[in-house]
Amino acid sequence: MIKPYCNLSLFGALLFVLFLGACKNDPDHVEQLTQEQNFPVSTTFNVEMIYSDSGFTRAIINAPLRETFVSDSQYVEFKNGIKVQFYDRSQQPESRLTSNYAISYTERDVMEAKNDVVLINEKEEQLKTEHL
Repeated sequence: MIKPYCNLSLFGALLFVLFLGACKNDPDHVEQLTQEQNFPVSTTFNVEMIYSDSGFTRAIINAPLRETFVSDSQYVEFKNGIKVQFYDRSQQPESRLTSNYAISYTERDVMEAKNDVVLINEKEEQLKTEHL
C-alpha cells in the first residue's frame, strides 16, 4: 500500500516536470522584454508655447501632444503634429510652419519637422517637403 504523502510527492514531481517541459525561451521575446524602454517624463495635451527673445515674441507653437524624454540627451516630441507661427522684430507674422511630426533636441538647439511639412512665408510662397 502506498502512503498518501507519497502520492502527493509523486503528483507534485510529475506536475513540476510537466511545467518545466512547457517552458520555452523565444530569443526575440526575451530581447524585447529586457530592452530598456524610454518613456516620456512629461506629457502635455493641447499645448501653446511662446518663445521670446529680448522681450519680443519670436514664435508661437501649437500642438495637440507634447512629450518630453530624458535619456542620453533631452528631447521633445510632437507625435501628432505641430503648427508654428514665426514673428519678426516688429511683432508681425513672418512665416508659418506645419507638419505631422516634429522633434526638438533641447541640448543641441535643433528641431526637425517631418511628414507633410509646409512652410509659408509672408509673401504666401510655399515650401512643401517631407523633412525640414
